[in-house]
Amino acid sequence: MEARTPFDSAIDDWYRQPENVEGIIKTLEEKSEIKFVFRKNQVVDGSRAGDHQIEASAEHIARWDTRVPENIFKEGFAPRTPRHWTTFGMHNFKSYQQSQSVASVFVATARCFQDDKSKPAMWKPQNWNDGTKYKYAVSGCYGGIDVNATIAQNKASHFKSEHEITFVGGIRKEFIPFAVEYKDGVAIKIWENGQIKQVVGTTFPRPPNVDVYIVSP
Repeated sequence: MEARTPFDSAIDDWYRQPENVEGIIKTLEEKSEIKFVFRKNQVVDGSRAGDHQIEASAEHIARWDTRVPENIFKEGFAPRTPRHWTTFGMHNFKSYQQSQSVASVFVATARCFQDDKSKPAMWKPQNWNDGTKYKYAVSGCYGGIDVNATIAQNKASHFKSEHEITFVGGIRKEFIPFAVEYKDGVAIKIWENGQIKQVVGTTFPRPPNVDVYIVSP
């Protein structure tokens, strides 16, 4: 699978049309007043030490959310703002970085990386161990804004450095193979998306000894 556009994951197929890509990037960069760096088709595998290159579609990426799998596996991760809206700041990445609760076209995820002890790690929200949270695996798609690379290129130290990949236009349900449910920081269930199979070449880690439930279409 080749990346058609940097917006390969988007729910609205308008984003994925090649003839629209240049205009979308121009709008995003003008409104955000920065130059974006998009994720390459080949990336370093952050789940193991070294500089092993893998397809971006096989990279370990996750999104934390409070919404239940039945809804996410049906609808995907839609942006708060559809493209035909004219909400102020909807294309402004700086505003989105300051508060991800603002209405925008961006959907954030976290990628796996090597910590200072050369062990795989992934960002967690501050309240991940408070109440019920879901960690959704994202795989099979290309594209997305490489936030750390964008920070480095623009010397934008005010941005958050969370090893983030931000998808423009959302993430389609076929790129969300499973979710791990946590209760007060303890993994209690794995929810599988019964509509899809895990991408070949992806070995996204799952907690052991946890019951698996399949959500059928």
